[in-house]
Formats: sequence, structure tokens, C-alpha cells
Amino acid sequence: MNVIRQIMFFYDYVRPVLDVLILAYILYKVFDILVKNQALQLLKGGAILLSMYGLALFFKLNTVVWIFNIMGPGLIIGIAIVFQQELRKIFFKIGQGNWMQIASKTKIASIESVITASEILSEKRRGMLLVFSRKSSLKEFVDSGTKLSADISSSLIVTIFGHDTPLHDGAVIVSGDKIVAAGCFL
Repeated sequence: MNVIRQIMFFYDYVRPVLDVLILAYILYKVFDILVKNQALQLLKGGAILLSMYGLALFFKLNTVVWIFNIMGPGLIIGIAIVFQQELRKIFFKIGQGNWMQIASKTKIASIESVITASEILSEKRRGMLLVFSRKSSLKEFVDSGTKLSADISSSLIVTIFGHDTPLHDGAVIVSGDKIVAAGCFL
């Protein structure tokens, strides 16, 4: 009987932590999808309207509350119509079922190509500078170099950083699994 009490006591402490962790992960994934689909502005606008509604309720502004209550359902339908494409992308992402995967734009094959290129260049005692774009915009650096839209391959990287090639003095910028630009100055 004492063992059961200890298990229940432990469970009472673990359950809230587990609850918070699961909720935090779900909120993180939802936020990640919103940011990737530029729907963050929609979320900000909704938060502002919800805040205004909350303030109107708090200060008992009956006319403003009445207007929000009348316009609310129509506003939701209007948002669904205006942001149909973004909502479709969001629901598509949710439906893909990759919620349990760690977010990574760069594929494993691309990383293996970079590793192979670094080994080849290391044997030749040559260096290389690669920048992997994640959340920050690197447009100013991309504009300083030669724009490309090429799949990552070890042979291309070795060629770019080969001796006396026009692009070997700058950095290569990678976004996702594409080489976006080469010869960039950081």
C-alpha cells in the first residue's frame, strides 16, 4: 500500500511537468509553422483584437463588447477567406505529420556533401567558408556575391573553392539544400 502511495505522490509531481512540456512543444510547433508561412502578422492582428476585446470586457465598455460580439463570427469567416492560402499551407503542414521531427532545413545528403568537400579540400590544404542560413535573412551578404541556385554537391563546393577560381575568395551561402550565392563578403 505504501508503494502505491509513493507512486501516486510521484505522479502528482510529474504530471504537471509533463503537461507543461507537451503544451510547450505543441505551441512551439504551431509558432514554427506560423513563422514559416508568414502568418505571424495574422496572429499579431488577432492578438491585438483579442486584447482590445479583453480590455473592453474589463472596463465594461458595453457598446464596444456588443460590436465585437456582432462582428466576431463575420471577422473569423472573413479571415478564413482572405488568408485561405496561408491556412491551407498551415493545415497541410499539420497533416504531414512531421511534428515529432527536429526542424532542419538542410537535408542529411547535403550535409554529407559538405563534409566530403571539406575532406577533399583539407587534403589539398585549402579552406572553405560556408554559411548556413537559418532564421536570419542574409540578403545583404547574398547581394555581395554571385547569386546561384544550385543543389549542394561536394564537387561544386570543391570547384568553387578551387585555386584561382573567381569565387574562391568569398563565402558560400547555403539555404535549405541549395547553394544560394558564392563569393560573398561577410
